[in-house]
Amino acid sequence: MLNKIAPLLLLAALVPFTQTDAQTTGAEPDPVTAAIEIGRSVLEADRQVVIAQELPLTREEGEQFWPVYRKYHEEAAKIMGRRLELIRGFAENYDDMSDSMAEDLIKGVLKNDEAETRLKQKYLRRFQDVLPADKLLVYYQLENKIDTYVRARFVEQVPLLSDLDP
Repeated sequence: MLNKIAPLLLLAALVPFTQTDAQTTGAEPDPVTAAIEIGRSVLEADRQVVIAQELPLTREEGEQFWPVYRKYHEEAAKIMGRRLELIRGFAENYDDMSDSMAEDLIKGVLKNDEAETRLKQKYLRRFQDVLPADKLLVYYQLENKIDTYVRARFVEQVPLLSDLDP
């Protein structure tokens, strides 16, 4: 089972999420969680580098933008943490996925997508307050490109339920 699902869980590292149970309880993380946490950290650092390189900000704009950016990504991490739990649910139950489980996963993914959209809408005004429209558009384009790239790499590795038959 782990051989088929390990790539799925490791690719979940491309999705940022909040603290793991190990971080909050002080316990040692399992190897998959540790790999995911490392991947998440690398992705977030890379994302910031790309945005810093491609979004030309004045000193004043940067001083206002980066705190809003960090707060946005803190909140986005919580939503992505829930997505990771959905992925784990799929991985843990694929051998005996019931119709009810499948429907719950679908609903969970849709709910997660809605939460992402609400967060983007919530932060639009905050970003508008710190960036002129042209730079705001560049920022949203960069976020969209990075997210699309990450999701594309991710879905390439997510097996269809029918592909998981032994």
